[in-house]
Amino acid sequence: MLPQHTSKAVLQKTQDLENLPCDSADDTQSDDEDMFTACDELARRSLLQRCATCSRNCSPHHFKSESKSQCTQCFKLVIHHNMWLDAKSQRRKVIDSAIEVAAYLYKNDNLRIDQRLKVISMCLPSLFSFSAPLIDWPESDLKLLTAVWIRAYKNAWNSGKSTANCLFTFPKDKGGLQVKLPLSTLFTLVWGNLERCSQFDDGTRQMLALCYQEALQENGCLDLLELHDASQHLSWKAASTNEVTFACYLANKLTYE
Repeated sequence: MLPQHTSKAVLQKTQDLENLPCDSADDTQSDDEDMFTACDELARRSLLQRCATCSRNCSPHHFKSESKSQCTQCFKLVIHHNMWLDAKSQRRKVIDSAIEVAAYLYKNDNLRIDQRLKVISMCLPSLFSFSAPLIDWPESDLKLLTAVWIRAYKNAWNSGKSTANCLFTFPKDKGGLQVKLPLSTLFTLVWGNLERCSQFDDGTRQMLALCYQEALQENGCLDLLELHDASQHLSWKAASTNEVTFACYLANKLTYE
């Protein structure tokens, strides 16, 4: 059982922060400047990472190469992966950027809690959202990213690392803060991507129809509802081989968690 008095106090503090009155327009502008300065600082730091191969500072499109003999500086891929479509470099970039946000919130105490929460909402989801529905995310990597996000929330609230994660992940009706996490973000992105593919008759709709038929045949289902029920018995790795099956799997996983 969670200590209800602690949860209610935290929830009340959250509501107070969300409804915090502003003394003047100048104060609001100053607060916004502090918050945007923090976001700009985080973006600037990401450009100071050095390539493990050539030891030069990484540009926004520069990522670590698996090759020991050459650097991939010349490849200007927005989503970082190699010629075998291995997106490990992109996943590592997302995780490292999230760690940078968590570390920044830990080291800098010049922002209020509500400002820190805004920095999280502006940085973490956007870092993950851009490539999330387009590359494979193994369950182990998503768990690691989730742990980093929770640590960022703990740092924003000035909580110790031993603070129970359930205070942040539990629904509000159960006394938690119900913060936004990578799983729910991935669920929204994957279904949103499928919806966009179905809207335009430019080839993506036909590809989605083929993917849907393959999902039904592989799982012995007749419609999407049966596929939704069948996907809950699959593993993460097995479900992720088909976009429609994976979307149904995420819906089940999000319901149970």
